[in-house]
Order: sequence, then structure tokens, then C-alpha cells
Amino acid sequence: MRNKLISILASILILSGCGPTTDEVVKYNDKIVDIINEIDGKHSNLLDVFKKEDVTESTCKMELNNYRDFLIEKKKEVEGLECPDDEKVKAFRDATINMINEFIKLAEKEYVEVITLLFNSGDDQSAEEYFDSLLEKIDNTEGKYYEEVKKTQKEMADAFNITLK
Repeated sequence: MRNKLISILASILILSGCGPTTDEVVKYNDKIVDIINEIDGKHSNLLDVFKKEDVTESTCKMELNNYRDFLIEKKKEVEGLECPDDEKVKAFRDATINMINEFIKLAEKEYVEVITLLFNSGDDQSAEEYFDSLLEKIDNTEGKYYEEVKKTQKEMADAFNITLK
């Protein structure tokens, strides 16, 4: 009888130690959200530079390179965070990394083309249409990956009974 009791208690201790705590998940979520907020701020600053009337092409390119480098740093930061061992938490992390990867790709291609068109297209109607299509692609891509991050974050929060603000 004593051995059964010890066995049951040991099983309870082992099972209760499995998986991350809600507190660990909340802390991880908050770190990821802070990184995403930093990215949003840097992105806003980049767009503000593009909107300035007296901005030069070289300034835009420099700011875009800074933004891309910042994204690369933030991706490494996310990858370096200790991720609680749970499928939903890992899905949230992976969605965040995928989003940053896509933002990096946009910074290396579509945003470069936008800058080129801003300063070199003149009154060319086809260039203006291409410019509009680039902006639409950027907007759609950014929106798609933000939505995926939000979806996986909600699934994670639901699994751990966390209320998102």
C-alpha cells in the first residue's frame, strides 16, 4: 500500500512539472509583444522619412538599410529567447519569426523598388501603376503576417486561459 501511495505521489509530481506555467507563457508573450512594438515603431519612422518633402533618395536608402538591419537583430532576439516547451507557444514564436522574415524580404526587394520609383519615375503612368501595386503588395504581406501572429497568439492565450489586452 505504501509503495502505491509513493508511486501515485511521484506520478502527480512528474505530471505537475510538465509543460510551462501560465506565468512563463505570459512573460514570453510580453517579450515577443515588446519586440513587435519596437518593429512597429521602427517601421513608422521609416514611413515618416519617406513622406518628408525634402528627403533624398540616399537618405531613404540609408533608413531602409537601418530598418532591415534592425529587423535582422530583432529576429535574432526572438530566436534567442527561451521558448516555453508548448506547441501553441512555439507556433506563436514561429509565426513571429516568419513575419520578421517576410518584413526583411520586403525591405530587400519591394521597398527598394518603391524608393527607386519615388525618385526616378517622373510622370510615367505605368511606373505609377507599378508603384501602387508595390504598395498594395507590401500592405497585404505585412497584414497577412501580422494576422497570423495575432491568430497564433490568441490560440496560445486560449490554451493557457490568458486574457490578451
